Amino acid sequence: MLLPLPPFFPHRRNTDGSFDSICLKCLLTIAHERNEGDLAKYERYHVCNPSVISQRVFDTAHENGRNSA
Repeated sequence: MLLPLPPFFPHRRNTDGSFDSICLKCLLTIAHERNEGDLAKYERYHVCNPSVISQRVFDTAHENGRNSA
């Protein structure tokens, strides 16, 4: 049995020097902090919302269907 991969959180540095943490599983920005080290507490407790994931899949499928017509 395959276990689901845990979320992965790359950090993006913003023009104002702050940092965002982005969940690559659900594609949400889960935290925004001035200090990059402060992002870990949000990443530790993040739970992907299945409705967000399924909505993104639906939107992508709908866009692809519309573009092929």
